[in-house]
Amino acid sequence: MAPTPRLNRKWLLILGALLMAAATGLIWRGQSASEEKAGQTKGTDGTMLVRTGATGEGASNVTQPTKSGPRPSADHHVVHNPFMRANLHYRDGDREQARAGYERAIAEGVEVAKAHKNLGVLLFSMGENPAEAKHHMEQAIAMGIDDSNLHGMIANLCLQLGDPEAAVPEAVTAIRKDPEDGNWHRVLVQALVETERWNAARLAVDAALKLHYNEQHATQLLGLAANASLALNEPGRAASYLDRLLAVKPDDPEARNM
Repeated sequence: MAPTPRLNRKWLLILGALLMAAATGLIWRGQSASEEKAGQTKGTDGTMLVRTGATGEGASNVTQPTKSGPRPSADHHVVHNPFMRANLHYRDGDREQARAGYERAIAEGVEVAKAHKNLGVLLFSMGENPAEAKHHMEQAIAMGIDDSNLHGMIANLCLQLGDPEAAVPEAVTAIRKDPEDGNWHRVLVQALVETERWNAARLAVDAALKLHYNEQHATQLLGLAANASLALNEPGRAASYLDRLLAVKPDDPEARNM
């Protein structure tokens, strides 16, 4: 049986930390569209409200009724929208309130697909409840939010849950949707290594490295490729990958000890 690569856990931990940091910004992706929608809605009396003035910091947030009557604040919609309120809690760093808000939005049927997405990403960024995070991301995809980030994070969560077989197709889908994102190439290689598909893992590394990733990307991929080559009983090829790794990161202790 092929030996278990020693670098796997190290690279998975590094990769997980990088993806958690990147996930923080994903909750706000597409937020401008939600805010634009909030700018045109019905007031408590059924009047259609249209936001007026510029947007952004310091801009007027007053809504202008389309007919005579009260002029409620643009915050009126936010107050009564649990999804947008949850986004504000997240922006302010209150993740528990954000989580409760997304759960309430789902329960009340408000922006359900987006709430599933944001809740999944939030849980992913918190590094807890991987099964729950995966569930919410899958729900968002089923409801039409089918982007590379969700598939890539699901692949990473599959690795965390000990299911690298399920991680492979999710990572492949993420790469197909966004082939230039190095995160998903690393997740795919990790999944292929953990399922002992050594040749496929090495080929995936070679394909990824052609995209000229930065030092962090290269060291992880080269380390995994070296392990895959050792498992294929190709020490010469493994040494070549390690030489390239050490050229990028000469002080890597694990590479020197392989």
